Amino acid sequence: MDKANFPIEFNNEIDDMKKSENEFSTLAVDRLSKMAEGHNDISGGVVNLKLSAQGHLTSYIYEVTIVVDNAFA
Repeated sequence: MDKANFPIEFNNEIDDMKKSENEFSTLAVDRLSKMAEGHNDISGGVVNLKLSAQGHLTSYIYEVTIVVDNAFA
């Protein structure tokens, strides 16, 4: 599945992962679409990828935030 029934904003702040951005975006759309099956109250979603440990010794730690908007909230 490559299209959700609601808009999904995808933000990638990780330079090393820019070449895989389409793969991660497609995965996010697929998973959010599956999660939304049977629901009609979702109006949108946001996926953020960032390097949370930037400037630290463990710079390989990434942070992913996923938010789904409720149309009736």
